[in-house]
Amino acid sequence: MRILITTNHPAPYIDKWLEVLSMNHQVDALYFKKKSSEKEWKNYRVKDAFYNDDFSFRDLLCFFKTYDFIVFGGWFKKINILYCVLLKFTNTKTAFFTDYPEIENQGKFHSFIKKRIIESADYLFAASYSTKEFFIEKYRIKDSKVRVFPYAHNFEFESEPNVIFDKIKIFIANRFIERKGYKIVIDSFRVLKEVNKLDEFEITIVGGGPQYNFYKNEFKKLSDNIVVKEWIEDETYIKYMKASNIYIHASIFEPFGIPPLDALQLNKIVIVSDGVKSLNHIKGKVNNPIIYNSTDHEELSNILINISIVCHNLNTEESNHKIITEMYNAHTLLRAIPKFDENQK
Repeated sequence: MRILITTNHPAPYIDKWLEVLSMNHQVDALYFKKKSSEKEWKNYRVKDAFYNDDFSFRDLLCFFKTYDFIVFGGWFKKINILYCVLLKFTNTKTAFFTDYPEIENQGKFHSFIKKRIIESADYLFAASYSTKEFFIEKYRIKDSKVRVFPYAHNFEFESEPNVIFDKIKIFIANRFIERKGYKIVIDSFRVLKEVNKLDEFEITIVGGGPQYNFYKNEFKKLSDNIVVKEWIEDETYIKYMKASNIYIHASIFEPFGIPPLDALQLNKIVIVSDGVKSLNHIKGKVNNPIIYNSTDHEELSNILINISIVCHNLNTEESNHKIITEMYNAHTLLRAIPKFDENQK
């Protein structure tokens, strides 16, 4: 099947989509921008792709008709909605891809309009199980039309022993913007310092963003064991992740959340807020990841204190690790792609 993925900009995780889907299909990508304005990759090289600006509206519509199936990134973009409506009159099937939306108050009319927009595509590809549940419940979309299609993390990672040496190593990889929860993190670290527990941890934090300098200074005041670095490339990110014992993802709201999945794949202890939508659907079902209230710094500090007490027994349960990695893997992506016969097309 010929498949086209359209999305905002190139990214390593989009390349992984293409790599996995190309196992069974002929897959291309079309981007609206040449690069991300927020994610500061320097060594990343974009693979062959098409760009929206290289086509007129009419030429792009003709281009779309050469594909059997198109996944449009973003059901809220007016141009994507228009293309989905026009492609109804062709043999090309369509899907909108979406991660978890920020919740907003809206009346019945707005909900009705949004439901009709979503249904203008043949399928809805949801980034997480929580996202799927949200759209089915909120907009009464048929279960058969909503498929889990996760952002592709590092599926190839193999589980590793989680060995503690002198100090417990914590790793955090998240941009320094308001919704990423750094205020909660630093308040929890202050609690650790008050009870003389902070120095039991060796902490590495990486990420760019407008609040980087502020938080770098705040963390520096707390302990020499906290190292804050700017945006790093994927190879360095993987090196830090493998060297850690604990990964923390503290976002107040995270529409998906790739690093926690990488950490689970590597058998790390994963601590995430309930705002991280890639994992919050399994709260209370498994012991790892450990999920806490996104606005409660004391709950986060208590989790870290408890870990420091039993640091000699930090091994994660293999059954928990297996549950998560089976939810999000290459086969999850491949299963999402519908099978069409000639009568359906």
